[in-house]
Amino acid sequence: MSASLAGQALDSSERGTSDLEAHYRTLQLSPDADLELVERAYWLLAFRYHEQGRREALQQLNEAMSAVVSALAGEGAVRGRPTETTEERPGILSALAWELGWLAATASAVSLGLGLALGAVEAEGRLQALEDWQGVMVGGGAAGLGALAAIAALASLAPAVGRALASRAPRLTGLPDYYQVLHLDPLASAEVVELAYAHLSKKYSLAGAGERVLAVEEAYRVLSDPQLRASYDAQRAMARAAVPQRPLAPPVAAPPEMPPRAAPAPAPAEAAPARPRERRPRQAPAVLPALARAAAEAARWGAIALRATARALGRAWQKLWPVLVRATVTGIRAAARGAQSLAGALTSRRQARAAALPPPAPPAAPPRARSTSPGLERLLQVRGRTVGGSPQGPLTESAAPPQAPAPPTARLVVLEGPMAGRSFELRPDAAITLGTDPDCEIVLEAPSGALPPQLARIWPREDRFMLHLLAPEVPATIQGRPLVWVVLEDGDLLELGPYRLRFEVVRQRT
Repeated sequence: MSASLAGQALDSSERGTSDLEAHYRTLQLSPDADLELVERAYWLLAFRYHEQGRREALQQLNEAMSAVVSALAGEGAVRGRPTETTEERPGILSALAWELGWLAATASAVSLGLGLALGAVEAEGRLQALEDWQGVMVGGGAAGLGALAAIAALASLAPAVGRALASRAPRLTGLPDYYQVLHLDPLASAEVVELAYAHLSKKYSLAGAGERVLAVEEAYRVLSDPQLRASYDAQRAMARAAVPQRPLAPPVAAPPEMPPRAAPAPAPAEAAPARPRERRPRQAPAVLPALARAAAEAARWGAIALRATARALGRAWQKLWPVLVRATVTGIRAAARGAQSLAGALTSRRQARAAALPPPAPPAAPPRARSTSPGLERLLQVRGRTVGGSPQGPLTESAAPPQAPAPPTARLVVLEGPMAGRSFELRPDAAITLGTDPDCEIVLEAPSGALPPQLARIWPREDRFMLHLLAPEVPATIQGRPLVWVVLEDGDLLELGPYRLRFEVVRQRT
């Protein structure tokens, strides 16, 4: 009776375990996935099933989510989950221990490069800063190099060491379970693989578990590539077919009703272990295959280190490129401002020199052709007399009458400043200069040293007016934008130092 009850309890436990594993398989995860990863995988799959209209799959997903959450929240969650062992889930630390320093020597060779290239990487960038374990890695690598030299010496002197390494090599270089590393089901989709990788990489990075981060990186490299994943699945299937799987549940204890006299019955079967002794030479390979597998493992980890270094350099270049662009743009702008300042200084100097020079003498009148008529020559030499006897000036050639100035077509109205309220007319036939110099057409009032002698110049061009700032050091804007050369439009607001002016076009009456 007790044996039947124990069998029923065992069957119910196995069914509960298998049902829980089936629910995890529905979520495309392994039973060792944590609650956060389960929730993320659920929402991802639920969204996909809802888009595809798969109602039955969505219902199964909801049932699996409820069962898994209940199992994780209940007291029997740990009991129902399968126990992980080092053989079922190989890790980097166990590999280092079993290899007796081989992988430690390889890690020491690349640890310095990893520490320099990946000194400070973002938390979401799939690798954490290595300051906390870089020193440990370097020290352990140096110790591993010493252990490597000692092992090589012992292997050359004592063949027993080589046989020991060869006997352990199959377990050490066995095929790693990448699905177990990423907490995934072998049938997980590419989206779930990406989700699990991002979650575990961030989790281990924040925890400072550098060896697990590298293991997750390697697993993601294989499972994210369809070709590598197909090859890995084929090798995994062959390895599982060659090695018999261990039972998940412990064997059923013998019922107490079994008579003790039946114990000597299996005596003839005790001679069966003599058969593996004949296979012992086949299970003890030479040292060279073990060394070759160790070298392949070292090359694999070196490739991982180079790949991580390349990623770090790429991220560093992405950060450096905007800095170079900003520096180049800043240099171009500074050069442009310097050129404008130099042009303004040269213009001011040229105008100052032109103002200092004496006005040019009027051109001499061309020599007159002497008339052959003495009466006409005498008439030209008469001063102050005409035919009517009215006094006049000296008789000269008839000159054209002076033209009247053109009517103003625009004006500048001072809105703010020392001369607020005043306006200045602009004519289409004359250029004007603004400044504190008395020789300027528009003399501005300002405290001593507040404005330069010549601030700006306005001259007509066809039916418009152009403004050129002669003193770039004075803050000047038009409509809130910096100005140096500008074509004035009706209603433009100018800010020249302490003055605020408005340009207005004068409408001619017809």
